[in-house]
Parts: sequence; structure tokens; C-alpha cells
Amino acid sequence: MRTETSTLMHGVDTRVVYDRETGEILHIHQAAALGGRRLPSEAELRAAAIDVASKITGISGQQMDVIQVRDEDLIPHTTHVVDVQSRRLVTPARR
Repeated sequence: MRTETSTLMHGVDTRVVYDRETGEILHIHQAAALGGRRLPSEAELRAAAIDVASKITGISGQQMDVIQVRDEDLIPHTTHVVDVQSRRLVTPARR
């Protein structure tokens, strides 16, 4: 997990925004820092992801939560949800 200070980027930071009651994924948010720049803080990354998801879906950000995931955890052509108890990305069959 990242600290509150910015960190150097060596790829893409991927966040999954989900409904905190159902685990339904509402938005996948990615941030990148190029040319040796730094990513925003953890709090700023979370806030940006929720803000965009809320604008896209019309759902209150109060109903959302965010987890950081690795790109390889997002399997193409596969339905994913977040297990709200463990706060982990899963496929419904692996729940």
C-alpha cells in the first residue's frame, strides 16, 4: 500500500471503484506518471477515482469504496466483483 506521500511511477496505478454493499464494480480508474514525475498521494488517488466514478454513474461517492489492483488481476472478458468482506477482487465463481 502506498503512503500519503507521492511515489515514483514505474507503470500504471489501477484502482477499482465499487459499491460498498454489493461489490459491483462501478469504475476502473488508472493514473500514470511519465518522465520521472510522481503520482498524487494515496488520498488524492482515491478521491479522484471516486469523483470520476460518481460523475459517470450518478451514484453518491458515499456508497463507493476503492481498492488498488494489479493490471494482471483484471482478466479480459471476465466478470469481476469485489468481495466486500475481504476487500479483494474476485470472479463470482471464486467468491
